[in-house]
Amino acid sequence: AAAAAGESGSPVSHQNRGQKKDEGMWSMMASRADHARQVCSRLDLRKLRPPAARQEPTVWFNKSISLATCRVYKSATTESYYLIYQLLQGPSLGSIASEGERWRAVTKFIPQHSVLSKSISDFLKSENPHEFGVRNIVVREPFTRFISAYKDKILKMNQYYYGIYGKEILRRYDHIKPPNDANTAKAQNIIPSFSGFVEFSLNRFDAHWMPAFDSCRPCEVEYNSIIKSESAEEFDFFGRQILKIAHPKPFRPEQNHTSTSLTAAQYYASVPENLKKRLYQRYELDFKIFNYSYPQYAFK
Repeated sequence: AAAAAGESGSPVSHQNRGQKKDEGMWSMMASRADHARQVCSRLDLRKLRPPAARQEPTVWFNKSISLATCRVYKSATTESYYLIYQLLQGPSLGSIASEGERWRAVTKFIPQHSVLSKSISDFLKSENPHEFGVRNIVVREPFTRFISAYKDKILKMNQYYYGIYGKEILRRYDHIKPPNDANTAKAQNIIPSFSGFVEFSLNRFDAHWMPAFDSCRPCEVEYNSIIKSESAEEFDFFGRQILKIAHPKPFRPEQNHTSTSLTAAQYYASVPENLKKRLYQRYELDFKIFNYSYPQYAFK
């Protein structure tokens, strides 16, 4: 006999499970936004301004689609921007093999379709955030995000970042005379240490490791779509339910957005306790506002 409507495994049952899952996601988004507002209110953070620093454009917004999204570097925001690209009906990228070329195509296309880009401070001066129905931010557990910045900007030994950051870390914090060339340093296995990067970062702001509190001002914007990059399902929900894209596609289908505590613990094991405490203080508001647990794995 045919399966009854609603029976396990039937199309109706599958649809009901999907609907309940989406309802759970909506509830979670509302809970995150409410939690952020409560923390901002309890700690009286709405008038707290980040330290003066050069800020790259981090907010992309379009009034016609009532969307504003703030980029927190190293938090998989490539995925959310690719969803915006699909929302704007950007052409297929299937014929472009290089990930870098595909990303350049996305970032070139979006501003050409009435999507403006400003630093958070300029955005708040010129716009009322609450006029945007979707105020989106993609966040990541701060200590694993920081590791990602180290891997991408330091461990890859790119000549540009080696020149502006790597050599200084080696010289000032690792007490090693750095070769002038990144390839030479890599061949000799002279790599800036993670501990040195921690100390360096505490004295140098860069968008790739700037706290989300500083770069996106969550207490003033009051984001109502807070996506955590650890979950690929949340990007799918953001695309289908919030941006109303019928069949959203990921930019990197194979990407795993998680980072295990064991791996993170191994990185932080090399860092002196006083530096780890200072690093936590740097990101403490991100941990609290976006409801991430205290990174016990990083401390002895």
